[in-house]
Amino acid sequence: MALRQAARAPRPAGAPRTRSTEAALFRDGDGEVYAVGNRDPFSGADVIADGIMGSRDGVPVVASPMHKQEFDLRTGACLDDPEVSLPVLPVPPALR
Repeated sequence: MALRQAARAPRPAGAPRTRSTEAALFRDGDGEVYAVGNRDPFSGADVIADGIMGSRDGVPVVASPMHKQEFDLRTGACLDDPEVSLPVLPVPPALR
């Protein structure tokens, strides 16, 4: 389940900002929260927060809503292209 928090007006369902990187936050079924950069490195769009969370071989992943590449939520690594990754960001203490 993706956590929805407004980043800034007028973005209705965006993600919070941490410094200059917009964060996409996800909570898995066990309550673990992950924070990664919201910018899709393939399309350049800020859409990762709108991606589909799941798992691949036991690894928590999010699939980009643009082109469906999957990213490991623990490391940010793209499972479809090892040369591409999302930044992994600190989870705000209030969400742990």
